[in-house]
This record gives sequence, C-alpha cells and structure tokens, in this order.
Amino acid sequence: MKTRIKGRPSVLEEFEAYLNINKNDLDNVVSTHSSLLHEVGKEYAKATGEAITKKDQLKKVEAKLAGTHRKKLENLGRCTESMINHAVLLDTRREESFQKWNKAVIHADKLESLRDSFKSRGFMIRDMVGMILSDHYNKDSFDSSEEIKNYKQQKVRAKRKLR
Repeated sequence: MKTRIKGRPSVLEEFEAYLNINKNDLDNVVSTHSSLLHEVGKEYAKATGEAITKKDQLKKVEAKLAGTHRKKLENLGRCTESMINHAVLLDTRREESFQKWNKAVIHADKLESLRDSFKSRGFMIRDMVGMILSDHYNKDSFDSSEEIKNYKQQKVRAKRKLR
C-alpha cells in the first residue's frame, strides 16, 4: 500500500466522490462510468494482491519465530507445540506483521465495497436515463396523459351538472 501524501485524498476518498450522480450532467456521467468502474476494479485487484503478499509475509515471520522460540525453549528443557505457538503469538515482530496484513485486508475490503457501489451506480444511471427518455422529469408529461385528461373532463362535466 502506498503512503498517503499529506493534503491529497486517498484512492478511496477520490473514487467515493464520483459515486454521486449529477442528473444535470448525465451525458458526462454515462460516458465516464465504465472507465471509473474499471479503475476501481484495478485498485481492488492491486489491494487484494497486496493483502495476499502481506499474508505470505506473516506466515514467513511466524515460521522464523517458531524456529527461534523452539530453540530457546529446548535449551530451557521444556518444549511443547503449545508453548511455541504461544511464544510466537506474543512476539512483537509477529504482531507488527499481523497489523500490516490486517490493514491490507481492510483496505481491500473497502475497495471491494466501493467496486460494488460503482456497479449499483451503473444500474441507477441506467434507470435515470430511462426516466429521462420517458419524459419522467417533464411536468407536461403528466398533464398529457390520457387518464388525467379523462379525469379533468369528468370534473368539468360534474360541475356543469350541478349548475
């Protein structure tokens, strides 16, 4: 994972800003959505790879520590697998490696969530375009519907009958 430059937004913050859909700029939103989803997907793949690398590093650290602690415990005369595992878990080097792996996994999980949000965004864009094409946002489209015309005519006829 890259370290963040002060004052510059993280990859997550940068992409989260694009999740909002500006219906007044829908042509731009539609034309950029697939490339944004692609970029988020690439970042997610990179973060997943980083998490896997950190997991492998954690396993290597644990293996080295197990060997070191085994020798120490054998020199003391008592050595069980449980004692070795306990010593490895308490070792600060293992804890540091675990924290790096955990941080990488959390980052990958957040990017996966962001990727899923961009997929949902695509469906919302499609729906918004459909509503615009069907004149959903046009106020006059409500007045021109056949049902509303019939309703208005019935009201006018009812008023005339009352006179």
